[in-house]
Amino acid sequence: MKHLTTLLLTVCCLLGAACKKESSPSSIVGRWKLSETYFSPGGPSYWHPVTDKKSVELAEFKADGTYSSSNTLAFDRYEVKDSVTLVLFSSVVTTQPKYFYRYKLTNNSLELSPTAPIVCYEGCAARYTRTK
Repeated sequence: MKHLTTLLLTVCCLLGAACKKESSPSSIVGRWKLSETYFSPGGPSYWHPVTDKKSVELAEFKADGTYSSSNTLAFDRYEVKDSVTLVLFSSVVTTQPKYFYRYKLTNNSLELSPTAPIVCYEGCAARYTRTK
């Protein structure tokens, strides 16, 4: 009986170690390229591909919490609050408000939708594709 208990415990430990853990919120780390925007031009909202090269934004989230973007210099830091909330802020200008976004990671796609202080009444979001 003692050997059976030891064997079962060993098997459980091996199975637990072999299981692939779900990606954590920190998987946002990397470089991202704006590929689509979601907005309403006066009717229903839908995704619009970004075709104008001047509108293409490159964003980078680093593991140490630093953030950079080709579109804005206002933010230099980010924080993942939970599995759906991302905060962008400035570490230099402390009087600047923090901007909250709802985010969703799916494979190599990142969707960001502002929640505060900016609110889009008709809905708006940006979809990014992971780059290398």
